[in-house]
Amino acid sequence: EIYQCDWSSDVCSSDLQNVIFEKNTITGVPNEGGGISFGRPFWEFNPSMITHNIYAGYNTMLTVQKNEAEGFTTDGGTEAYVGYMSAFTANSVTTSNDLDYQWTGATNHQTLTVTVIQGRGVGQWRQVQSISGRVITVDRAWDVIPDSSSIISVTSSVLRINISHNIIKDTIRGGVTFYGNIYDSVSSYNDMTNTGIEIDSQNYGVLLHVVGVDVIGNNIKLGANTMFPTDPGGAAIWGRNTEGTLVA
Repeated sequence: EIYQCDWSSDVCSSDLQNVIFEKNTITGVPNEGGGISFGRPFWEFNPSMITHNIYAGYNTMLTVQKNEAEGFTTDGGTEAYVGYMSAFTANSVTTSNDLDYQWTGATNHQTLTVTVIQGRGVGQWRQVQSISGRVITVDRAWDVIPDSSSIISVTSSVLRINISHNIIKDTIRGGVTFYGNIYDSVSSYNDMTNTGIEIDSQNYGVLLHVVGVDVIGNNIKLGANTMFPTDPGGAAIWGRNTEGTLVA
């Protein structure tokens, strides 16, 4: 599903899976958002959704100059749980309190991700296989089993986004922005002018993490950089995590 979003981006996606987005040209944006947004909708009582397995390559992105505009961006995500566990095994965790699916949806638990954000096993993440009450079974065993020191976060997820070999020029914010719940993704061999690469977690009442992002072989020419002056002005590649979030 790809559709026009006059409130956000030239092109945005929700629940997008197994898609190649290649050899397109985008110039400018109509309102506030980015050129292309690979996100997951987050509003109250929506069905469960996931965005994963996307390749965006050999596209041209020019003059994205509206407000907070980004070039290629990942955005969106919500949280069903953050906290300690009352039990843990090689392939499951039991939360200390009930999960809240109001914003993540409960129609398909396999769209959710469990991330260890503090304590033993920090930095590991697993997709949910099933949930029964407070018991969450994950899709594969933990490399390091979490324990009573561990804090986990159960969130929606955006997985395996590959943004490579694009021409990106003149964006107000990052030409490639990994933002919010993003896992195992890459920005590689992009030719970028007057823009940058942003790796940024979120904490707007929910904790959204960035885990396993590769930045490889990009050619970035800063020029008169237009990124937000409140961010590291002029930085070609920069990362930021906010309180309580994990960037790993």
